[in-house]
Amino acid sequence: MKYVTIVVMTLWLLPLAGCGADKKPEPKQEAAVLRTTMKITADPANEKLILGGLWILQERTPEFFTLVDEQVREIRQSEGPFTTGPVKTIEGTGRIEFKNFAGIHSEYNIADFLVHEATHIADQKKGLRLSKAAEIRAREAEIEFFRQLETAEKRSFASMITFVENEIAQIKDGRLYADLE
Repeated sequence: MKYVTIVVMTLWLLPLAGCGADKKPEPKQEAAVLRTTMKITADPANEKLILGGLWILQERTPEFFTLVDEQVREIRQSEGPFTTGPVKTIEGTGRIEFKNFAGIHSEYNIADFLVHEATHIADQKKGLRLSKAAEIRAREAEIEFFRQLETAEKRSFASMITFVENEIAQIKDGRLYADLE
């Protein structure tokens, strides 16, 4: 694989406030080289969160980093209309748009969002339309991401897994995404 863009950065991994991890590690500094061809268009605070999410994917769950890196061409901060959730995929473009992550979400949340949306983009490339089944597939990818993260970080993400499992149950019961087939 050939990398076009190499970004060198140093991150402070902060406690996981708001991401649902059961045990919070002490903050530590880790230097890393992030290798991606993705274009990121965001203000500095949001760009830092996105780079942190990508770093988590690359260093802790390489399989999911590959999924995101191969599917997502661009992550763009946007003021466009958002009907559900903090992030959306622009069909047929490989672009993910969001309004604002800073002060609301952690790098772990961003990594999770990217896995979810990259799964949708992979489905779109296969000719699959957005459906209840597609939403379930994206959430199943999230669960596997958190399981791999548990192994990599040797701590529990059970609360996040349970949250996503509950969303799947709501989709199956018709309480979430009732408008989708």
